[in-house]
Amino acid sequence: MKLKYKKYHRKYHYKCSNIMKETWDLNKYFHHIKDSNICYNAFLEVSLINSDYTDIIVDRNDNVLGYLIASNKKRSTLWTKIKRFFLQFVFYIKQSYYLLTGRYGDKKAAIELFEKLDELTNLLEKEKHKFDSEINLFFISSEIRGKGYGRKLMDRYIKYCRKEKIKKIFLWTDRGCNYKFYNHYGFKLHDSINHELLEESEEEYNGFVYSMILK
Repeated sequence: MKLKYKKYHRKYHYKCSNIMKETWDLNKYFHHIKDSNICYNAFLEVSLINSDYTDIIVDRNDNVLGYLIASNKKRSTLWTKIKRFFLQFVFYIKQSYYLLTGRYGDKKAAIELFEKLDELTNLLEKEKHKFDSEINLFFISSEIRGKGYGRKLMDRYIKYCRKEKIKKIFLWTDRGCNYKFYNHYGFKLHDSINHELLEESEEEYNGFVYSMILK
């Protein structure tokens, strides 16, 4: 199989959100959701707004088979901060409209869920300020999973970090993902939490923050 690595382009948005859908069942948290793709599109959009690095695996037909999206604090300038603030503002206005018009299903249930998501994000990213880069999204399609492409994507990201003189990186994951990959790759477990929104909440810990210090 001949694969290529490309930077993100908006034409890949739908395919990227579909790969996310393979791994995460986000719709189960909503009541009577009208648009089965809306939360995946939102998650991808906000992650892209907060990212500076994108790496997409595509096949010869330009189908997306995997991607890694990450931030780079060292690229943060006054202009990028202003641009990011504007994009975030537009994003939240749009999502508020979707919420009020029922695209997320039952409004009360959706609002309660967003409050819990905000709580979860704050728990997992409470030490974000200590790091230079965060891996915001990292997905591999079931079509190429287990063939080493996840490691290749991570290798390319680490190479980018070294080039940009990024020293401290982190990410968060849960039991619903292949979290053991990070142990094998060389990441260190930085923190563990338990939260009802994450997979296997009956376990003592079901959310994990991994970090790596590059030398």
